Amino acid sequence: MKITNQLILSSILLMFFQFVSSQNLKTFSQNDLDAHKMKPDTYDFWWDMDDYMLFKNGDSIPYFVDIKDYKGILNYEVEFHLHDGRNTTFIEDFTMNNIHVEIESCSFDENDNKIRISGKVKSNRQWQGVDNQIQVAIGEVKDTLAYVHVEHTIFKEKNYITYHGERVEGDLVLDSLKAFYLKNTVRFETSEPYIEKFSIEATINENSVLAFGLGSSFAEIFNIGDMVFLNDKPKIKNLETIAFKDKQPTPIIRKNVAVLWQTPKVIIVPEYYQVIDKAEQFILRKQYGAAAKEYNNFLTSNHYVYARDIHNAVRSAILSRDYKTAIIWSEKLVAKGVGLAYFEAPIFNRIEKQIEWQDFLNNFDDFHEVFLKTQDTVLIKKLKAIVDLDQKYYVGRAKGEYSHADAVAITEINDISLIELIGEHGFPTEEKIGVTLNNEHIIGGYPRYYVLIYHSKQSNSPSWANLNEIRKTAYSKFEYDAYRDGLETILKNGETCFSVYKGNLYLEKGCNLDNLQKPLKQIRFGFNNQNDFIISFSEFSVFPYEADNDAANDSFMKERYDFVEKLTDDWFWYEK
Repeated sequence: MKITNQLILSSILLMFFQFVSSQNLKTFSQNDLDAHKMKPDTYDFWWDMDDYMLFKNGDSIPYFVDIKDYKGILNYEVEFHLHDGRNTTFIEDFTMNNIHVEIESCSFDENDNKIRISGKVKSNRQWQGVDNQIQVAIGEVKDTLAYVHVEHTIFKEKNYITYHGERVEGDLVLDSLKAFYLKNTVRFETSEPYIEKFSIEATINENSVLAFGLGSSFAEIFNIGDMVFLNDKPKIKNLETIAFKDKQPTPIIRKNVAVLWQTPKVIIVPEYYQVIDKAEQFILRKQYGAAAKEYNNFLTSNHYVYARDIHNAVRSAILSRDYKTAIIWSEKLVAKGVGLAYFEAPIFNRIEKQIEWQDFLNNFDDFHEVFLKTQDTVLIKKLKAIVDLDQKYYVGRAKGEYSHADAVAITEINDISLIELIGEHGFPTEEKIGVTLNNEHIIGGYPRYYVLIYHSKQSNSPSWANLNEIRKTAYSKFEYDAYRDGLETILKNGETCFSVYKGNLYLEKGCNLDNLQKPLKQIRFGFNNQNDFIISFSEFSVFPYEADNDAANDSFMKERYDFVEKLTDDWFWYEK
């Protein structure tokens, strides 16, 4: 009987302790955890184990970085340059992926202040060849700053870096971003990438947070201290309404432009080029009458018009059978030095039987006299000599006759000569030197001396800054068409995705061709159109041909670009 009583007493005591223990054990649901989520879609996870390009190596502390203020490398006035002086492109696309935590059990024991959580965590960052394992930690938040670094050794085989125009020879701090790290940390390992099971146990206090981190992914952070130690549970709010499987990565930087949390840069297109763009879009759709009306706005306002645009205006007028206006535009071309052979192009066969056209031909010399009054023959002669010297070395370089260093040295000499010549004679406008022709019937998209400006920028000549100011001033006076000269493609270091090499069109790896259909259509049309229209298609860079470096250049293009299509077999003219 005594033994029985002892067994009964032991059972009662065991049940009592189990009851007391259960009273000290709190359990929490998924909704409880989600209700204590801290700043979702805010923090990236940086640490040295990720080999983060902008994170200083050797700093072993993981950081949770508020990524919204990151501007993008080029927007910190960083530029990349090829060692051989040619233009290069740098395109940054930075996208944040997502993490989602699902708990299976969560309990807190008040006797020892230990929390036990098990569940699984998912990520939609599935980079091939990279450790995608999510890091899990419990600790206390300590606010700090994370520094954005760039090393001069990035892509050092082909590039060097400048910052605000000065070459970078060491580690460079570009910015500081709000961040925090966890002190008094307990770290845990997950089981496998992509869908990772976890089981954690740790002693916590009222300041503890639970964090899940993966590089280039929004961290999941939970204030478990509040969840456990606050008696009043907060109301559930702002829970996810989008299923994780439907959540898409969030772009932060797209094609060097910050697109998240920042107002997109507004590109102001001058009124002149707004009209031109409308006209050219009509031409692409073969709506020549509508295009002609756009060009006629310049006649109504008596606005200056560049020869390449008059070239299109003439053709639009002829194709829409507005022959009188076509003749008016033709007279304006003659006043810019266009010769009689230009008007023997096949398209003028449509107008040759018109009486007004015969009058135009009979009075051609009178119209040409207008050009002779503005022509500067000395400027033409001296400018030709500078261009010929440039072409001797750059064409020779492409043929292997001169080195890159020879061409750069000539550019520096030519820059000084060109600046002095402009100082003496003014800027070489179409009215002073005439219009460049690609052949007898087609106006050139650029004046012949453009190669001097291009090579000055391309080689980063000491005189480039001075020459560029002259270029900008001429642009403001409608003396030079800087808006379409393509130099901004070089200046922006890669805001173009297209490159032309040996007559082929290539697309920079990482660019989405589906989003580039408009410039693609313009490039195609520009290289091949029946009526010889000149369409703006400056959204590509030219990768020049070099006979002595042919194999290396082929390899470089294959590494950095995807082939799109062949544009032309007659490609040497734009390589000069």
